[in-house]
Parts: sequence; structure tokens; C-alpha cells
Amino acid sequence: MIGRSVVGAAALAFVSGCAGAVHTVYRSDSISIVEGDSHPFTYKSRRAGEEDLEKLVLTAKKEDSWIFVDDKSSNTGIWIDVGDEQTLTSISISLGYVSSVLGSLAHKADVAKHTLSVSNYHIHPLEAFNAAARKLADKQFVAVTLDTATLERYSMPSSADIVLHATISHLIRRHVKEGILTSDPSAVVTPWGTFYFRCSAAVLDEFDKDGKEAVKSRYNKAVQRAAGCRDIACTMKIFSEDGIIMSYARRQVDPSLKVMPKKLRVTTAKEGQYEVQSKRHESSRAR
Repeated sequence: MIGRSVVGAAALAFVSGCAGAVHTVYRSDSISIVEGDSHPFTYKSRRAGEEDLEKLVLTAKKEDSWIFVDDKSSNTGIWIDVGDEQTLTSISISLGYVSSVLGSLAHKADVAKHTLSVSNYHIHPLEAFNAAARKLADKQFVAVTLDTATLERYSMPSSADIVLHATISHLIRRHVKEGILTSDPSAVVTPWGTFYFRCSAAVLDEFDKDGKEAVKSRYNKAVQRAAGCRDIACTMKIFSEDGIIMSYARRQVDPSLKVMPKKLRVTTAKEGQYEVQSKRHESSRAR
């Protein structure tokens, strides 16, 4: 049985597994944003970890990424930080490190005769949407408050998110003994809900053959086809038709959760200082 001690031993084995690079690995009681080559792991169920990310996404100043490993036979879940070089709107991941993580887990699972399922999670922080809205407001001299439906569409997984899922699936399919690890859907946690997504067998075959450009091409075609959609259901339907299969779990969020305050103060050399309110702008347009 893969208990905590066995999975923990596998986690500690990651420390020197990436082409000579040293990764500091340690146990943590909570999931948090960690930068650089430090990679904490946390014992939590899938749902408990998701609840942590739903809180973290509201305050985080940078993206981060985790692998969740689920061993249902021993009722053990482990969250492993795999993010590197994070910014507010992007993240890079050392594929050598991830490969080492998967290889170490696969070895322990093989010995214990268990099958593990693997998912990748990351967050799209609220602050990223605030920053984008501030730029738009500064440009237009209008306070920008975007509706939730628009924000949900903006917060969908990017092409890079889909490529990462395909890459992890590729590593599992090609470099791990069959039946030891399985790839579950990946997820992006946003301030308003969680997107779950996976690639069809056809898309994964294209990735194995032609690499990430094949997945990006599929993604870009779906974006073009979905340009006329007015809701997220329409958009996800088109992506799913193109082999990028998505679902969305909307959350009950605090009604006060807004992108951009209704009052904005901006200053430019030409215009001087303005205090702009949404209602004032709307009434001036009406006149």
C-alpha cells in the first residue's frame, strides 16, 4: 500500500533528478505560492487542495502550478509544487523536473502494485484581471467594471495550459510503464470557477508526432471559431469539437468580488487629473 511514508520518500527523491539541477523539496502543511527551485509537497485530498487554491487565487500576486497525485487504493493525495519563474500572467515549468517526479512516483507505485492518477493544476489570479482592467481604464479614462460572464471567458485555459497537459500525458504514455500512472484532466482555478480540460486521443497523437505546434494550431482554430460565442458554454462546445475537451464548475462567489473599483483617479501630462465614475460616464454619454 502506498502510504504517506512511501509517497513522501518518492517526493524526496526528486531533489536531484533534473539533469544535475538541485531542487529543494520539503513537506508543507499548506499550499502556497513558492518561487524558484523550492518545491514543497502537501498531503491533502483533491477537494481539500482545490479549496486552498480557491482562496489563494484571490490574493496571489503570481501564478503557480502543482501536480496532484491520487492513490485511491490507500486514500492518499499529494500536491507537489512544480512551478518555476512565475509572473502575474505566466509560468514556466521544468519538464525535466516533472519527468523526474513522475518517474519516482511510478517506481514506488510499481513496487506497491498500485495505479496512481495524475492531474496538473494552476491558478489565474484575480490581480491579473485587475491589472488588465486598470490598463484599459487608464487608456480610456473610464472606470472599467467587467461582468462575470465576460471575465469567465477571459479566464479560460490558454494554449500554453493545453500544451502542458498534453506534455504530461505524453510523458506518462511514453516514458512510464503502462498501467502504473494515468493522466486525469488538468485544471485552471480562477476567481469565479474551475476549468477542467483534457485532450482527445487524436490531439495527443498529433502532439506525439508534431509537438506543441499541433496543439497550438488546434487551439487557435477553436478561438477563431468561438469568436461569435456570447457565453462560455458555446465556447467550450467549440473547443471540445476540436479535441480540447472542457468543463466548467462555477462557484458561488462574494458579490463584492469586482474587477476594478467603480471610482478611478488617473493623471496624464495633457489632461491633468480626472476623477471618473462609471455612473458619471454613462450619464454624459446619454446627453
